[in-house]
Amino acid sequence: MVTAILLAIGAAGWVTAVRAAESSRLVSTAHRTVDLVQTVRRSVSDGRAELRNYLLTRDSVAIRASLQAQDASHAAAVALQAVTGDDGAEARRARELRGSLILLDSSRARVVRARATSTEYALEALTSSDATRARARVNALLNTIERIERRQLASRAVDFERAANRVFVLLTAALLAAAVLVVAAARYRRREFDALIAAATQYRVMTEDSPDGIIVQQHGIVRYANAAAASLFGLDSPEALAGRPFFEFVHPDERDAARAFARRVIEEGATVTSQSRVFVDVDGALIDTEVRAAPIMFDGAIAAQVVIRDLRIRRAAERKAAESEQRYRSLVEVMEEGLVMHDRAHRVTFWNPAALRILGLTGDQLSGMSADDPRWRATDSRGRPVTGDEHCSTIAARTGQIASNVMGVERGDGDRVWVKVNAVPLFDDAGAVHAVEVTFSDITALVDASRRVAESEARFRVLAEQSRDLISQRTLDHRFEYASPSHTDVIGWTPQELLGTSAYDYLHPEDAQRIRESQPIVADGSHGPIVTRVRHKDGHFVMLESIVTPILHADGTALGYQVSARDVSVRHALEERTRQLEKMEAMERMATGVAHGFNNLLGVVRTSADLLSDPVADRRTRDALVSDITLATERAAALTAQLLTFAQRRHNEPTFVEVAAILRHNVPLLNRVVGPSIDVELHVAPDAEAISVKSEPGQLEQVLYNLIVNARDAMPAGGLVRVRASVAELYESQTHRHGTIDAGAYVALVVADNGLGMSDAVYSRLFDPFFTTKSIGQGSGLGLPSVLGIVEQAGGAVAAQSIEGVGSSFTVYWPIASRATSLDLATADAGGAFREASAAPSAPNVPDVPAGPDANVVLVVDDEAALRRGLARALTRVGFSVLEAASGPEALVVMRRHGQAVRALITDVRMPAMSGFELVDALLAEGFDPPVLFISGQLDAPIPTHWPETRTRTFLAKPFATRDLAEMVDRLAAGAP
Repeated sequence: MVTAILLAIGAAGWVTAVRAAESSRLVSTAHRTVDLVQTVRRSVSDGRAELRNYLLTRDSVAIRASLQAQDASHAAAVALQAVTGDDGAEARRARELRGSLILLDSSRARVVRARATSTEYALEALTSSDATRARARVNALLNTIERIERRQLASRAVDFERAANRVFVLLTAALLAAAVLVVAAARYRRREFDALIAAATQYRVMTEDSPDGIIVQQHGIVRYANAAAASLFGLDSPEALAGRPFFEFVHPDERDAARAFARRVIEEGATVTSQSRVFVDVDGALIDTEVRAAPIMFDGAIAAQVVIRDLRIRRAAERKAAESEQRYRSLVEVMEEGLVMHDRAHRVTFWNPAALRILGLTGDQLSGMSADDPRWRATDSRGRPVTGDEHCSTIAARTGQIASNVMGVERGDGDRVWVKVNAVPLFDDAGAVHAVEVTFSDITALVDASRRVAESEARFRVLAEQSRDLISQRTLDHRFEYASPSHTDVIGWTPQELLGTSAYDYLHPEDAQRIRESQPIVADGSHGPIVTRVRHKDGHFVMLESIVTPILHADGTALGYQVSARDVSVRHALEERTRQLEKMEAMERMATGVAHGFNNLLGVVRTSADLLSDPVADRRTRDALVSDITLATERAAALTAQLLTFAQRRHNEPTFVEVAAILRHNVPLLNRVVGPSIDVELHVAPDAEAISVKSEPGQLEQVLYNLIVNARDAMPAGGLVRVRASVAELYESQTHRHGTIDAGAYVALVVADNGLGMSDAVYSRLFDPFFTTKSIGQGSGLGLPSVLGIVEQAGGAVAAQSIEGVGSSFTVYWPIASRATSLDLATADAGGAFREASAAPSAPNVPDVPAGPDANVVLVVDDEAALRRGLARALTRVGFSVLEAASGPEALVVMRRHGQAVRALITDVRMPAMSGFELVDALLAEGFDPPVLFISGQLDAPIPTHWPETRTRTFLAKPFATRDLAEMVDRLAAGAP
């Protein structure tokens, strides 16, 4: 409409402008006409003058002038008629003017003719006497003609001026009207443009926020698309979709049908409400959709707007809804709690199987029952009847809020069941309660348990009152809430005096500090036994062994803790005495081992001294013998220092000790304690070389001793004990069968054996005090409990593993204190009995020996290198060829090579890996049976009697003289008894 108005205004302005131009041309033509009139006038004047001047000339000049004036007048008339065109009024005036001109022309012609006639007359008069009068008539006639012309020109000029004024007014009015219309049209166009912009913005916002894909397509090309459409077809942005062929995203089987309905939409203006279409995204995946289409104007042309809804989303939502419904139904069906639905009248309309099971009813019995049905016979916890108005369902329906209660109801079989009921109101669209969902759970067992707890508490109080153990309950800040009367008998304080006071007020300061630093109270379960010294009311300290158990709330939070303690002062003294007896037993075993070592060293000294007395010995031999004597003396001093260190009793403050140094100092000594059939290997990891722990002097040695002795007792037939030290860094707490290892940095000390292992019954009581599998008099059962007590007191933990028939291992986690420098400890040479686990045994040096029946070849086997060298020198001096071996396995290698030439075997009894007796068993198994001389520093080493008596086997105690050795070997080699 606005365009039509603007076109009308433009047309009116154009017509007005044309008319104005025509009026301008008319005025211009009028001026030209005036000029022509003036020209005519001048021509007339000229003609008059010429007539005056040439009265005597021929009249043809006047006739030509008249004809020229007539032509000019006709030309002016024609020009005026051409200017006026079809305008009625102007044409009429032009016709009048033309008529006037024609009249003027005719008058002028008449005048000319008259003038010519008059001229003739004048010529005649000039020739006559009337010439003056003729001239006067001519002048008068000319003046008359001029006046007539002036009046006509003035009237013509006025008419043209009026016409020009009318044209100007019309042009101005047309221009003003056009300006007004243009301004109005501009404002209308502006409002229309703003409306179009707002509509376009709203359209874009609506399409951009739409979850459905929206596409505008013209001629099969996508002109516009929203983000949902781009995402639907697998493109990054709508711009990537715009400009692409629309039908390339339609499944090939449906493109023809899609093009047909697109033409109907654009050409016929049809609207497609809903159609199922299959599209294809850029990756070729099929998309099931629901399509709607309608025609719209887009950039001034008809286009099709296509709305595409991804049915996969709706179908997924429907599947999720169905799955959710199924899960809800499954949950309702399998849930342990009963569920019923009450309608507005408080009658049951729905129930689950658990409701029937808890209430003992059938579906027919439960259907339609109301909350105030007398068959419920509901009572509260005090036995008072519960009316229908007090039922949770009724309260929830009345108040619109969740209601809960505990009550007892009568089951269908007559038994009473206690239920915890929760009622939740359900609201309709108007906000009114239209149903109530009631869930309830069977808490009959809980109610019975609560009653039993009350009864148990009463019994507990009776037991606590009568027990001689000190039973107390304390808050988290360690204040007494309850104390049994036995406290008065044991520590002198009455329960009334203890209530409200802190337990730390009665602990020995050292024990209080230790517990604060290292003993959790209620954080992670029960703890104990914990041995502490408690101050008696009279001032002395009583030794108590306590078990700490947390008191937990129903949600698992700690309310406090309970302590059960007993007086172990007498038992502690007995344990200390038992430990001393065990240490004496260990000292006895150690004395035997040390005696063997000393006799070995004395044998070196004695043999070397005998060889030094030989006058024929050269200087090199004498120097070697002196060196052996010096080394034997130093080792004897180191062995004495070890024995004294182990035997000392010290009760000093904890100090820093280096683990590697302690192990290297004590393992060789303990190797002598375990006996000759057991070998002890030590391996210290590189990261544990400079690690120190905080320990009282002797405690780490006691832990090591108890674990190695425990391993020895598990290997009655001998075996191998491996001792390993390394660093273990735990970033979180770890729980094992015997406790918890807190996060932190530890030295992990592992003692493992390949003995008998433990059964599950023994393993479960591994750290119980006084529990032992040994016969009476062979053990107290305090070795492993003392290990656990020492380690836990130091802030560590002990973990154990055992497989029956395979072996056991104990891992001690001792907190790292620092990376200290080495302690100034005298470390004895490990000798043959102790070796690092990483060191592989060297291959034996097997020299060639003289062959033949007369060769006196003797094999000497001893792990003491100095003694072995001395024996070899002594026997060589008396004419024997000597072969040497440092252990039983090396001796087997030598015998396999030179066994037929060996006339006698000299072997130590106690050796690592294989004892002398085991060496003989191995030789017999391989077919070797040489005469054997057993040498040992252990004076009571009986020779086994199970060997065949085909060869002589005898014994020589260390130290011995070289003369006695030579005689004994000579008799063995000769076959003498």
